[in-house]
Amino acid sequence: MGGANAIIPMLDELACRGHRTRLLLEGDGAAATRTTTSFIQVTSLEDVQLQFLELHPHVVITGLASPRILENELDRIARDAGVLVVHVEDFWAAHRRAEFVPDLCITVDELAARLIGEDQSGARSVVAGFAGIRNVTPSSEIVDRMHEVRQLHPGTALIVYPDCGPTMELALPRLVASINRTKRPCVLLPKFHPKLVALPRPDGKGTWGEWGTEILTRLRSPHAAVLLEGSVDEIIECADAVASGYSSTLFRKAIKSELALTLWDKAVQANLRAESGLDLPPLMFAGRYPVLDKVRPLDRYFEHCCPAYPLYPFSAPVAADAVESLF
Repeated sequence: MGGANAIIPMLDELACRGHRTRLLLEGDGAAATRTTTSFIQVTSLEDVQLQFLELHPHVVITGLASPRILENELDRIARDAGVLVVHVEDFWAAHRRAEFVPDLCITVDELAARLIGEDQSGARSVVAGFAGIRNVTPSSEIVDRMHEVRQLHPGTALIVYPDCGPTMELALPRLVASINRTKRPCVLLPKFHPKLVALPRPDGKGTWGEWGTEILTRLRSPHAAVLLEGSVDEIIECADAVASGYSSTLFRKAIKSELALTLWDKAVQANLRAESGLDLPPLMFAGRYPVLDKVRPLDRYFEHCCPAYPLYPFSAPVAADAVESLF
């Protein structure tokens, strides 16, 4: 979905400029079930090959999903045919998931461009912004529901927790214990990542979503966790903070000088390294942003104002300009 959030507006912009475009989405990917844009669903290498032969593209634009399956196959088909390949990063160091260097990599900020330069000497990159912070307007239903929560708990800090899977193992119990020590009333809004919520735990004790729900019962107040339906981005717009290992949702708060709390431990680090090869997430690279690496009260985090993280929403025109410059 992260790649689709950048690639779809790019294709729309290129289509408006007179280019013929076609969007392929993997059948079991999140984008295929959530996007409202017209697309062709592909589920196998044969599907991708047929689409490529039918369209005879001048350029192939692929995302850098995790895991990266048919995107790698399409890259290989294009490279073998002498067709230009463009990669679109939706997170820092996502280029490390690709099997070879593309003709162009469109990326999120100067840090991401620097990482590309370090890993792929001579590679061309263009900064077009971060699709993870595109502007959203919360629905009236979410606004009303968040208002109800605030009325029930005056002065409460509303904290969104968007993670799931192995990164929860140490981080969620630590966050819960820290909330229990915090003087300011806090309400945790869990939005377990949909890609991992039904994933079984390696110890066989249910799914990660079930385990996470059980951990929430440790909160001192019976009303300290509230489950809300709706878009996580819209909920974050109405909340006071986000707490996560390295989710892109952290930046919705960081760019506004609001609380973006990095949950850091060996389990989060191992998962980040496996996903991107990074040893630190972007906010820790930057410094000056709060990190919760042990149980402690959260009051001081709400009292300290951090600088706005210098990150901008994805610009489809900038990305389209970069693609056109290849011709």
